Amino acid sequence: DDYRWEHDDVPLPTNDMLVIYELHVGDFTGGDGDEGNGRYDDVITKLPYLADLGITAVELMPVQEAAGDYWGYLPKYFYAPETAYGDPGDLKRLIDACHGKGIRVILDQVTNHAGSECPLAHIDHDYWFYHETSDQFQYGPKFNYEFHDDERDEYPARAFMLGALQQWVEAYHVDGIRFDA
Repeated sequence: DDYRWEHDDVPLPTNDMLVIYELHVGDFTGGDGDEGNGRYDDVITKLPYLADLGITAVELMPVQEAAGDYWGYLPKYFYAPETAYGDPGDLKRLIDACHGKGIRVILDQVTNHAGSECPLAHIDHDYWFYHETSDQFQYGPKFNYEFHDDERDEYPARAFMLGALQQWVEAYHVDGIRFDA
């Protein structure tokens, strides 16, 4: 990774000063009459608009690679940004540009379940997920955070998700995570 962060030294608002705008990349740009195409770079062009509104943080609706190209609530790859919106460098540029405008970035991170296309569900479903769930609002395999692997002395689903969350903070410089589970 050769991305060079330009705005790590810009002061960002404190928690008590947050005015959060929940932003879906595909809907915020690329809609009817909009010149953008629903990509990370298109959001950058609209950051002055958000700053003028007094927005001090954006919560990016799920940007993990998911089944389909539009809505990220059925995650397939928890460590990868949605390619329909651009490449990893594009997402980093968006986050860096937000920081340059004094806007913090929070990710809406799905941690409760995966999409049925998630490789973990095909490699060893019952190692990572509950075999079955009675949750009527469950949209895919539900992570089993209670399962302990005695041989590895760890809770594999917890370790996997913690690694993903750390990766988003460290590699993408996000300022916060909104998660379920």
